[in-house]
Amino acid sequence: GGPIGSELAQAFARFGCKVTIIGKLMPREGDDVRATMQRVFKAEGITMLDARAESVQRDSTSNGIVVFAGGSAVTSERLLVASGRRPRGLDALHLAAAGVKFHPEKGIEVDSNLRTSSKHIYAAGDCLGGLQFTHLAGYQAAVAAFNCTQAISTAAPQNETVPRCTFTH
Repeated sequence: GGPIGSELAQAFARFGCKVTIIGKLMPREGDDVRATMQRVFKAEGITMLDARAESVQRDSTSNGIVVFAGGSAVTSERLLVASGRRPRGLDALHLAAAGVKFHPEKGIEVDSNLRTSSKHIYAAGDCLGGLQFTHLAGYQAAVAAFNCTQAISTAAPQNETVPRCTFTH
């Protein structure tokens, strides 16, 4: 039910597929946005189940797939998983050897100026975890480059100030 899952759900529904979204619809958005999208999706025939998927198995009678969530069983021919992203491959960078603190699931720790725990190393983009948008990564890279080359520094944007768009209609 996040941005990518919502975009794909609507696209597939408009292609004529029967679509069920399992999970909280647009969890980072406000209640007003969520309510509007629920009305739009319902009008377009998209079913929403506000529950966490607990298990998935093959349906031996139809050769389909059954997803169990919130006490319900949703049967389908295909399953699209849009479960979000996490930083990957940080272990390969040997960050601990450089004195950089990080969490394999959450990303590299930085201060408000994008400086890591190793004061001469800065980080930007998806490796930080959090919001993962191309426009944000590019802006963070510019801020980090400025901060590591200038005598003064500027703060990276706070998550709540970052513009974003979910491409649904």
